Amino acid sequence: MFPDLSADYLMIDFPEPVTYYSKTGEGTYATAQTIEYAQVTQITKDDARSSPALLENDTCVFNLWRGPLGDIVPKVGDSLEDARQVKWVVTRVQPSDRDANGYQRYRLTTTAEN
Repeated sequence: MFPDLSADYLMIDFPEPVTYYSKTGEGTYATAQTIEYAQVTQITKDDARSSPALLENDTCVFNLWRGPLGDIVPKVGDSLEDARQVKWVVTRVQPSDRDANGYQRYRLTTTAEN
């Protein structure tokens, strides 16, 4: 039996609200949605090894949980805006924390928009 991880986002330290923009086409996005529980971290050594170009840009990782995302399924090309009003473009999506109900968290590698 798998543990239920659907409410794990309630356990993170210092959650940060982000505004999420789902890309619908070239230069177009769905209505922005505020996600109250995001965790922002730095890239890891594994990230840098697998994609050295990340070191040449302003890059960070956002962890977003499926519960607060609602119907949003993150994808490459989507954007986020953090509490400092910096816009980030999603360059990689990694589903994580699989339980009996599927993946509960998405690890989004992002690069600051110029």
